[in-house]
Amino acid sequence: MRSASSSSLKKGIRVIGIDETPFKKGDEFTTLVAVVARKGRLEDVITSKVHVDGDDSTDKIIRMIRKKYLKQGKVIMIHSITTAGMNIVDIERVSKELNCPVISITERRVHGNLIKQAIEKKFKHKLSLVKEMHKIGKYYVSYAGASEDVVRRLVKAIGFEPIRLAHVIARGIKNGDG
Repeated sequence: MRSASSSSLKKGIRVIGIDETPFKKGDEFTTLVAVVARKGRLEDVITSKVHVDGDDSTDKIIRMIRKKYLKQGKVIMIHSITTAGMNIVDIERVSKELNCPVISITERRVHGNLIKQAIEKKFKHKLSLVKEMHKIGKYYVSYAGASEDVVRRLVKAIGFEPIRLAHVIARGIKNGDG
């Protein structure tokens, strides 16, 4: 897969922000919500159920995006690589299979020693999926499929808005269930 460069990231590229619906201890499933936006306009919302603390988030993200957006220019932003508890996204695989940059972004450092210890204790096979975090502005990111320079420019230009929008919609979906 070619790495994204500034010339391959045209203005108006689709940005796909992903977050999950709130869940509580004992829930078997939660829902991933992907919002698709272009030039600041919401184009689509895609959802997929995933197992809490499972191993299916990577496959579900790939399936959600592949269906409609495989051949289109895009960047994927995920709210942390840990979705649905410890259902860790393999951002390298998502990037390779969808041929686009993938950025895991949070407003606080979440992959510190406590998270690594929790993963090592209960989900040792997932530890290799935890990537180094980089501070860009007020965000913490890990990434695949693009250079650090391109990721810095994307994060500075896009910020947290795709994740915030996915979060708002995810919260609305969950609150609407009751």
